[in-house]
Amino acid sequence: MTRKHPLRTLLILAALAFIGLSSAGNTAQPKPAPVKNDFTIPKITENCRIDGVLEEPFWKRAGALDGFRVDADPERIPKAGTKVKLAFDDRMLYLAFMCDEPGLAGHGNESEAQKASALAGDSCEFSLFSRPETPYYSPYLQRLDYMNANDAVRTMRRFTITPTNVRTEARVYKVRSHTPYIIDDSWSCPWESAVKFPGDCYVMEMAIPWEHIGGLPQAGHTFRLNFVRTRAALGKETSCFNWYTGQNINVRPFDSANFIQEYPTIFASTRVEPDCMVLSRFI
Repeated sequence: MTRKHPLRTLLILAALAFIGLSSAGNTAQPKPAPVKNDFTIPKITENCRIDGVLEEPFWKRAGALDGFRVDADPERIPKAGTKVKLAFDDRMLYLAFMCDEPGLAGHGNESEAQKASALAGDSCEFSLFSRPETPYYSPYLQRLDYMNANDAVRTMRRFTITPTNVRTEARVYKVRSHTPYIIDDSWSCPWESAVKFPGDCYVMEMAIPWEHIGGLPQAGHTFRLNFVRTRAALGKETSCFNWYTGQNINVRPFDSANFIQEYPTIFASTRVEPDCMVLSRFI
């Protein structure tokens, strides 16, 4: 004769229910898929026409920097994906933002100008710290150690572009340590850009002369890059190529319009090789 144990039965049922709830929770909130964090930027010899159409062969060789995260939070996947491609020659740094925009699905019959105007407030930002000599950075952030840095390395260059191809550029610098950064919008750089709308996305292609951003880095040198996309019209989110984790790094806000000592922007380290550059995401 089998003896019944109601308490044991209840405990088993409770455990099974807990396992079921845990599994359901894990299904509802999947972890982001692994992404690539090291990218090769090719040195090119081909001519490049800045027209927003990435048809030159070298663009196919250039690896796409992807894996952007909302507010640099590694757990938050953007609703609209962003990829960046880079290449360079002895005169120019070339880059292209490739921005998915699901909100453009209902604008299929409109002109490119109409699609661009529907994205009022959107922008992409590229910023760079050129490193002509030994770096004096914190291992985690872009903050400068002013003990040995000279004027040439205290300056960041920032470039922003909108879907209507409105461009701004600025120098961001400090006069001494432990003071806010100064954004000099009067700085002028003769860079080129073009925007195209191939379907439910847009492409921003740019060419920036090395001589205006610290000179062509030589083999063995390292400099820093950052990429940020801001969506405002058809979806409010700011997504960043570089991520952060940890309670001791406060990196809000993320765009360099608020670039001050207390709220730094995180940069990717880019090492120069004889025939390419190798960019490593900060994560």
